Amino acid sequence: MKNRIIYMAGPIGWVWALALLLCHTLAFADVPTPPTTLPITCDYATAPANVVLTSTPVAASVTASYLLVDMTSGRIVSVNPATASFSNTPAGVYYAVAAYTSTTLVNATVGKLVSEVSDATGCVMWSQSVGIRVCSTTCDATTAPTSFTFTASTPPASATTTYVLINLATNTIAAISSTPTFSGVAAGDYEAMAVYTPGSFTAGVGASLYAYLNNITVNACGTGAVVSNGLFFKVCASVPPTIAITSPANTTTTSTNPPISGTATPLASVTVNAPGGQQCITTASAAGSWTCTSLTFTVGSQTVTAVASNTAGVSTTATTTFTVVSSCANPSVGGLVAFLGTLPLCNTTNAGNVTLSGNTGAVVKWQTSTDGGTTFTDITSTATGLSFTNAANNQQYRAVVNNGVGCANANSTPVTITTSAANCTVNCLVTPGVITK
Repeated sequence: MKNRIIYMAGPIGWVWALALLLCHTLAFADVPTPPTTLPITCDYATAPANVVLTSTPVAASVTASYLLVDMTSGRIVSVNPATASFSNTPAGVYYAVAAYTSTTLVNATVGKLVSEVSDATGCVMWSQSVGIRVCSTTCDATTAPTSFTFTASTPPASATTTYVLINLATNTIAAISSTPTFSGVAAGDYEAMAVYTPGSFTAGVGASLYAYLNNITVNACGTGAVVSNGLFFKVCASVPPTIAITSPANTTTTSTNPPISGTATPLASVTVNAPGGQQCITTASAAGSWTCTSLTFTVGSQTVTAVASNTAGVSTTATTTFTVVSSCANPSVGGLVAFLGTLPLCNTTNAGNVTLSGNTGAVVKWQTSTDGGTTFTDITSTATGLSFTNAANNQQYRAVVNNGVGCANANSTPVTITTSAANCTVNCLVTPGVITK
């Protein structure tokens, strides 16, 4: 949830008290005509922008003021008495218009509604308006729908406060709230603001706030409205990243360590999961390619998944299945390990030898287990026989055999050493003493 702040353009409590008096002393001029077409494309790609337009000269007897007006509400956001240029313009939709008078403009100030602008003669002339869209590349929310909260200045006691959310794609009211919070906001560009009216706010969702406020100001003398500055809010849809595994394809391979590679959304995080709890985490390149080379596989069918994730936490999964086949002409055979002697052995002190037979391939190492064969610990030895000392009861020994390049390792059948206290030798040799007379 986002928390943003908006402010009213100066005190407004006195507006309601003086409204009737001003109604009889101030003549409202014709209002400018906003563009008939809402600007859709970005005139300025980043915000804030320095808006620069071209204007034509006017007669020396006429004074021109250039106004930048928020198209959502009709609120004046910038005034330039010299040229049609406006600096530090935030993201939003606007129109620029020139006001011409032979006297002095009234209410042509930031924060006023453009419909309030007049002069002493009531003869303000307006130029043709020009629509402008200033875009933003910054996402205020990266998932949709979302919610956000903003803070507005304290309204006068006599005013009704209504919070309005404008969809800038249509320039219509998207949501109305009695609190400065909007929820369920879909992806898009929005402007939020507070509207202060002396009576009920009667515009509905889908209506034009600009037209509503203009109607109040011009036609409902003594019941004018004040609108806060607008807050731009960009909700970006979370587009799932793409992911594909291109190698190995759904076929066979003789490699037990084939590179797993593919394509994904550039710079997406890629996690590859393989059998046995193996995992490889990498990042797709700027060109969208990725590769994992740390995974190993046994002979048989294998399934691998690759998960691509973006910074918004949205992920996409791809899966491939391939088969590892042996390239070995004569596969490894583990054979049988046997104890050379009689079991059980003494349980306190023992020693012995085990030997391998019936194997195809060379011994690459020996292994032993003391938990019934659940886990094995490597023993460095490539001989076909192994000597041991002080074996525990039910301790197992096995050999690991390989028959050359392309062949998978094969484990021998293990031998289990048993021990017993009954098989411990008792030393009965006692040196006799001597009896003398």
